[in-house]
Amino acid sequence: FKELVPEKVELIFPQITQEEFVRKLSTVVINFIDLPKNPPVDVSYANVDTKTKDKIEKLHKEYRKELTNLKSHYSKSIKEYGNKLLKDYRKLAKKTPETNALITRAQNRKLKGNPPGKKNHIGDELVWETILKYCADDDISIISKDPDWRDVRDKSNLKIHTFLKYEWKNLTRKNIVLYN
Repeated sequence: FKELVPEKVELIFPQITQEEFVRKLSTVVINFIDLPKNPPVDVSYANVDTKTKDKIEKLHKEYRKELTNLKSHYSKSIKEYGNKLLKDYRKLAKKTPETNALITRAQNRKLKGNPPGKKNHIGDELVWETILKYCADDDISIISKDPDWRDVRDKSNLKIHTFLKYEWKNLTRKNIVLYN
């Protein structure tokens, strides 16, 4: 991160985002491990000699063993890399304590139907409330592919949601930009 951006840039990495990072890391591992299935091999019905059948079964057994090793190595490396990123980001990030007041504001935002956010949790709402509380004195760039942050009328997907921009402009004169 330090190599990519000037020193005057601060990373905001709220607690809720850290938790989502850890949850999704496990999903990445699980999705990969579930992808390559062990194809069933039943050569009992094949019209081949015993030597060929034995060779096919031996190759299949070796394949399963190598696939198991690959999955184990991948899982371990993803977890290690994810933990390193999480540690680095936490170290670099501006401190933004998650308070009960912020959680209440996020819940109220959800109840009112104000963006950003989804139906089942208050993740985006909590991130936005964190930004409003801790970042109003700075120009801010939000990096997200999540459509909840975007102006639905903008086909480029680069304009911040109208309501979020409205709130930001009523709070501060600082700039807010969205990147995907």
